[in-house]
Amino acid sequence: MEQIFNGILKNKLSQDIHATNPARMPPAITDYVVPVILVTDEVYYAEESFTISGTASNSTTTTILTTDSVKDTYINSVSLGVIKDVTSTSILSTIQVVINGATRSLIEIPGITLTAQSQTISASFPIPIKIDRSSTITINNSSATSNIRASGCVGGFLRQRS
Repeated sequence: MEQIFNGILKNKLSQDIHATNPARMPPAITDYVVPVILVTDEVYYAEESFTISGTASNSTTTTILTTDSVKDTYINSVSLGVIKDVTSTSILSTIQVVINGATRSLIEIPGITLTAQSQTISASFPIPIKIDRSSTITINNSSATSNIRASGCVGGFLRQRS
C-alpha cells in the first residue's frame, strides 16, 4: 500500500482537533484520505476580459460589439447614460443582446416626453449572462422626435471550451 505524506492536511487536521503536536497525528487519519477530482464537461480556458463602449444619437442603433464565433461571451456589467433636450418625445434607449436566439434588453431608460433629461443607470450580474455567438450587442434609441444621445458600456469576458 502506498503511503501519502500530506503535511498540509496534517496541519489542518491538527488545528481542527487542537492537537499540540502534528507529528504525532495518528497515521490512520491521514493515510486513508483519498484525493477527489471533480470533473465536468464545462472546462474552459483562455479567459479574456473586455470593456466596450459606444454611443448612439437620435433614433439610431449602434453596434457596440459583435460576439466571437468560437469563444463564449459573458456579460457581467452594463451601464447606459442618456441626455436629451426638451423637444424629444416618446424615447426609449436600450442596450440589447441576443440570448438563446432572442433579442433581450439588458438595461433601458425611458424618456420623459417634452422634458430635458439626463440619466445614467448601471447593473452588475453576479452570475454572468451568456450571449449568443456571432451576435451583436447594440445601443438602441427610438424616438418620435429626437435630439438625444445615449452612451453605453458593457463589461464581460470571453471563454473558449477546451
